[in-house]
Amino acid sequence: MTTPTLGASGAAAFGSPSSTPSGPPIPTGAFLRSLLPTAATLPAGWTIESDGGETDTGTYVDDEPGDPMLPKEKCTEMRLGGGTLTHDLQASDAENHVSDGMNEVYVRLSAYHPGDAAKVLAEIRDYAARCKSFTGQSWDHPPVPVPETVTVQPVAGLGDEAIDMKKVPTGPYQTEEIIVIRLGDRLLSLSGNNIVERLPHFMELATPLSKTAR
Repeated sequence: MTTPTLGASGAAAFGSPSSTPSGPPIPTGAFLRSLLPTAATLPAGWTIESDGGETDTGTYVDDEPGDPMLPKEKCTEMRLGGGTLTHDLQASDAENHVSDGMNEVYVRLSAYHPGDAAKVLAEIRDYAARCKSFTGQSWDHPPVPVPETVTVQPVAGLGDEAIDMKKVPTGPYQTEEIIVIRLGDRLLSLSGNNIVERLPHFMELATPLSKTAR
């Protein structure tokens, strides 16, 4: 378990330098949380959802993340959320929930050991390619088969590299979408669905947040 170093205020801000001897210390979840959007920094028309749903990994930094799980994940269990897609190899993270005025967006910022963020983004691309077409099940009672189509596209102008991934069902079911942005050894994700009329306006938040979450 990592012993966090203390900032000038006495609050833990980063993981132990021993966890990354060849580079800067990995930020803790407590520090990453300070980079998430707030009511003061959200674009016009956006709000923090209720209590914000804020969570983080505190002052703990995982020195030895476990083996990746996404390569083994079944297509039928696919959920387009940062907690699922960006969790592999993660050293620390923070998350909150915001709204674009109609739909909720889950914002997650995760930090990794050097090189691991790029590996996880590649994992997500591979997962999308492996599951580009499959048959899932509805939430009906009893459930019915639902053909699903998964797409992933690069997004220019966001961080070091970014993707826009969608899972689109056939029929009257919700579409899921996630944007994942690599910022050096961090991954920023914004995810949501069209359960209320339309998909969230992700780019309104992704563009400014990708510049401040490094």
